[in-house]
Amino acid sequence: MTIKQAFSQALKAARKERNLRQDMAAELLKLSIREYGNLERGNSSPSAETLIRIYREFGIDLYKLDFDLPNKE
Repeated sequence: MTIKQAFSQALKAARKERNLRQDMAAELLKLSIREYGNLERGNSSPSAETLIRIYREFGIDLYKLDFDLPNKE
């Protein structure tokens, strides 16, 4: 699993744990619904500012995600 996939799964799980719809989560994070949906589907990567907001709102810690690091070559 890539970091993008692990992050998108964690984001979706955190939203569902709080019984939020995507539009509600987007509003909390100050994102458009489209931007939020793309993050949750793994179609885009968050900016550093958005990562901080996600950590503060949902407590998703990137260091605790389960993903495979790419090989250095």
